[in-house]
Order: sequence, then C-alpha cells, then structure tokens
Amino acid sequence: MLETGFFPITTGIITGAQDEGSQTTCDDELVYQNVIISGFGLPSVTPVWQAWARMYTVDIGSNIYVDFTEASNNEATTAIINHSVKFIASADLRESDMEALQSADVLVFPSFALGMSIGYTIPEFTLNAQLPTLIMTGQLLAGIYMGDIDRWNHPDIVRANPGLASLLPNQTIKVMVRSEPEGHTALFLDGIIRLGNNYSLQVTDNTTWPSLDPTRKVVSTADNAASILQQNPYCIGYL
Repeated sequence: MLETGFFPITTGIITGAQDEGSQTTCDDELVYQNVIISGFGLPSVTPVWQAWARMYTVDIGSNIYVDFTEASNNEATTAIINHSVKFIASADLRESDMEALQSADVLVFPSFALGMSIGYTIPEFTLNAQLPTLIMTGQLLAGIYMGDIDRWNHPDIVRANPGLASLLPNQTIKVMVRSEPEGHTALFLDGIIRLGNNYSLQVTDNTTWPSLDPTRKVVSTADNAASILQQNPYCIGYL
C-alpha cells in the first residue's frame, strides 16, 4: 500500500429519468408497468452497485428494476453520452471523458472511494508465510517507476527492509504498466510524485513511463492487472 494512501474517487453519472420498460394495458388504461433502469460500470465497482440496485428495487417497488452490467470505462462513457444507459460508474475518468460528459449535459458526482494498492510477485517470499511484510515507500515506488531502482536487492529497498535483506533476490524488477491511457495511471503517477519528492515528471493521463527500460515493462489492462501480476515473477504493479 502507498504509505499515506490516496484514493481514486468512483464517479456515478446519471442522466434524466427516462426509464425504459414494458407495460400492459386493458381498455387503453395502464394496468401494469415494469420499469428498467440500466447502467454500466467497471468490474471493480460492480459488487457495490449491484448491492445498491437490489436495495433500490426492494425499497421502491417490485416492478422497478436496476440492471447494472460490467463494462470498460470507454464502453460506459460512450453509452452514457449516446443515452444507451441511464447511469454509469467509473473509477478513472480522464479529463477528455469529463469534457465529453459535460458537453452531453451529463450530471457527474462522487459516490464512494476506492483505495489503490501495490501488488508484487516475489517467488522467494511465497514459500515462507512468516516473513515480515515488504515495506514499499512512496520514494521507492517513484524510483522503480522512474527507472532508477531496477533490482529487488537494490540498496534503497534493502535499507527499508532490514529484516528481508538476505532474502531480497538479485532479480530485475518487472514493472506492470497499462496498455492504454487511463485516469488510474494519472492518479497513481500523481501519488508517487507527491510521495517521492525528488521527482517532477509531468502528470498526464496517457503516461507511457518513458524512463523505463522497455524490456522491464509488463503490460496489463485495468481488468486483468491482478492476474497479469501473478503470472509474472518479480513483477510490481498498481491495482
């Protein structure tokens, strides 16, 4: 985890209440109507929004349903702008996304916070559950992602982890990066620059980590980052 913690804010976006549904009439009078409120969102926020959807149906009425489906950030943003869904939930809206949403007259507001964490895969550590926790400060993360710290037994990492000094492997640190521009990357970069105060790389939402040796990069998407991390020994990444 980052030592002080910083959080991407999950953003709920909702348009006008033009609910979709089916209805039954008798002698031209409405006798029954099912109302379906459809929404898209990232896998990371799906459990919370699906729970809220169930609670909403119970509280409001059995004929009103909220249909929340997993989708990528690009899919969700495109759908809300085209009015294909009534709301979306995203954890990493980019500046360009916000401009497009404002142009489409979409209301944007924060709904809850998610923590960003750091994961790593060191095979030597997985064999011993009694080992001390690896300490990874913001300064170390900045050094790794800016290309200055490239091995797991680098003196700076050893200095922060004296209890693991003899076990930190002399292995190249593989660094997991995103395959496409996204807000999550901009948030992470902003965080490590704040914590690693010797660095001043400009924060953008399309960072390609130019300081990193290309042979050390492991590419992932936001959705498969955890599995990619597990599949690559000596890798570190943000989740």
